[in-house]
Amino acid sequence: MTRTRRIVNTLPPERRRLGCAFGWVVGVVILVSMVAATSAVLGAIWPGVYEFTAPLVCPDGHDEPVIVRDTTSVRPGETSTTFTMYCLNERG
Repeated sequence: MTRTRRIVNTLPPERRRLGCAFGWVVGVVILVSMVAATSAVLGAIWPGVYEFTAPLVCPDGHDEPVIVRDTTSVRPGETSTTFTMYCLNERG
């Protein structure tokens, strides 16, 4: 004689939907966090990667991204480097 076990979900349907929605929200938050972390790391290693985001960030008509690097000496032996992206068009 073969016995089979059935696992019955005892949660009411509204609780199951809430759990599913919570799972989706957590998944989206994790995905967005991973994309942001990857972008930050890539931008620190190679700032030119921001040129690929220009179509998303720059306003219409300003489709030529220029990355400017500013290096300043804060104290002797200490420097600070910042990268700024400007969106330009044919007139500047």
